[in-house]
Amino acid sequence: MKLTGRLLPLTFLLLVVALPAHAQMARVEGIVRGFDGEPLQGAVLAFTQQGVDLELTAETDANGSYEMNVRTGTYRITLRVDGRALTILDGIEVTPRNAYQADFDLANSDAAREVLDAAASAEAINAALDLGRNALDAGNYDEAIEHLTLAAQSDDSQYIVLGNLAEALVGAERYDEAAENYQRAILAMALTTEPTEAASYHNNLAVSLGNAGRIDEAIEALETSAQLDPAGAGSAYSNLGAVLFNRRRSAAASEAYNRSIEFDPTNAETYYQLGISYFGSNETIPDSIPVLEKYLELAPDGPNADAARQLIAAAEASR
Repeated sequence: MKLTGRLLPLTFLLLVVALPAHAQMARVEGIVRGFDGEPLQGAVLAFTQQGVDLELTAETDANGSYEMNVRTGTYRITLRVDGRALTILDGIEVTPRNAYQADFDLANSDAAREVLDAAASAEAINAALDLGRNALDAGNYDEAIEHLTLAAQSDDSQYIVLGNLAEALVGAERYDEAAENYQRAILAMALTTEPTEAASYHNNLAVSLGNAGRIDEAIEALETSAQLDPAGAGSAYSNLGAVLFNRRRSAAASEAYNRSIEFDPTNAETYYQLGISYFGSNETIPDSIPVLEKYLELAPDGPNADAARQLIAAAEASR
């Protein structure tokens, strides 16, 4: 008898604890109407309780109706259609006294339309970008420019689109326009956290400016590239040297190659290109001998080894 008397209070306490759990539940219901004002079937309502890392979902029926039993509390209800969050009701206080009515009418929701418009725009940009990249890879520069220009017009804040457009313009030898779009891309990526990526855009801008004959601007862009990514500065100045040499500015090309060597003194190819640039003037031909010898030291069996030896012989003969 005494043992039984000790157990009864415990059983009573368990019942007291269990009862409030049922009292804490409440119902949320509503109707979802689409952009045409008609009931929307298959829409998903996601319930997230404040302070609880758990999401509950309900789906609308053929009448656009839904209902959901949830614990009392403060909720965020997100309406998703085709997996896309269109609108949100936040700070919803759900109590057990009455069912909470949470209706959604997309026809009168500017926020939902903005989401769909943004999604449609993004899809159009991505489609144009893919077509542009495919044409660019195939060397069809005019076609690439057409698609990428359309993508850039839809959203000129995407530096990747602008960068691809600039690359296509370089392929079409429209260097001034390429430089303009590289500059736009650099402005669009101003908040990037990856300095090496920004450096590559400045490098490409410099090459475009150099090909357009805007040498001072090209040098300025390269200086910025070198500051952003010192490890890649050697390549940047080497590219500028090639641009200058192709425009028959041998002295300026030699200067660029020398700057490249300052940043990367082990690149054999730069010494070879520097040696060739010295042949642009009779006065500097003898200067090619030590740099071509350096090339042979670094790459005795390199692809330009025989040509380097012939150039050395020619330079020595010119003394």
